Amino acid sequence: MENSVVVSHWSVDAIKCLSGELFHTLSVELISRIENFISSFVLFDTIYVNEQYENREFIKALNLASNNAIKFIKSADLKHSDNMSNEITFDIPLHKVAFEDLSKENNTWFFQHDPDLGKELFFSQEIDSTTKEFIDNKFFTNLRLWVWCLMNEMAEKTNSICMIPKSLEAISKYNFHHNRLHELVLNDYLEYTKIHHQRFLKLTETISEEFIYELSYVPPLFAVFLNRCKHNNDIIPTLIKLREDYQEFRLLRHKFTTEISQSTNIKDKQEIAQLWDKSWQILTKGEFKKPQLLKHKFSSTDISSIIIDAKDIFDKIEIKELSPKILLRNFFDYLSYKKSYQQFRIFSSLNDEIEEMSTEVSLLKKNFAIKDIVPIITIK
Repeated sequence: MENSVVVSHWSVDAIKCLSGELFHTLSVELISRIENFISSFVLFDTIYVNEQYENREFIKALNLASNNAIKFIKSADLKHSDNMSNEITFDIPLHKVAFEDLSKENNTWFFQHDPDLGKELFFSQEIDSTTKEFIDNKFFTNLRLWVWCLMNEMAEKTNSICMIPKSLEAISKYNFHHNRLHELVLNDYLEYTKIHHQRFLKLTETISEEFIYELSYVPPLFAVFLNRCKHNNDIIPTLIKLREDYQEFRLLRHKFTTEISQSTNIKDKQEIAQLWDKSWQILTKGEFKKPQLLKHKFSSTDISSIIIDAKDIFDKIEIKELSPKILLRNFFDYLSYKKSYQQFRIFSSLNDEIEEMSTEVSLLKKNFAIKDIVPIITIK
């Protein structure tokens, strides 16, 4: 596995908005996205993002000082859409098994995604019919599935680790041992194709037991970042300095994640992870006088995936004529690839409760003109 990471466009947008003082209200989710970007930039040699950020001044400034650590994945190289203004895409089998459960938290995570808009949508005395329809459609659940699928494709393509924000963590529990090309899945695929012009179907299954471990001694990079930034103009030089100062953490992280990825059994993975935690414990004691240590949960799984590219089928058969039976007869002639790969994810380490982040909250309000920070609350 390369010493590289994929961060969501949500994380890039969050750190950019913080640098431009565009936030007046933050949420635990938005903070987790900012923390994702900081951890990625400090703890990995290479950071992969969507190509739409290639010419953004914030990213160009970071690249100028870091020997082009941030690299870009071209839209044309991805099956999934990487731009919401065009369309959103997701893996049909994942949507089939996950949407109903995930949609129960639709409003909770929508509020976390945009607290100011969320206040208008969910706490207004009067809701018009258009707004009600928007809420009832559970659109943000589809957005969560889209970002999850896009990130995982980017990670698979670049042999990288995924850095997952809080709002996407719940999706990780849906592992697909049963994704056969049965008629029900294909029927949903056809309906989706007619609406979104989807041109592929991805089926995945786990081929090894998922390994999950929680590191107890994660360097408090977010807290250090906030202590060093006195103003939004300090964000870029602070990120560069953190990357230089904590190179040893980056080297150790790569060493241990590589060993875990190469290990073939759970017991060995466990021992490697414990040694990783102990190594970081020694480093954190030396680097931080009073470390307010966070935790990182990570997972490692061997995945087998099939992508069925139906472009040739669509070219010779009208969509309106397609049926699950026709697809079943033709799909396997148009397999793009089947391969196995290591799926490695790191999840946000932030606490759900704002009260446990008092130091960080105080610095955000003082140095970045943040007026309010919204905790995670359940919204039906």
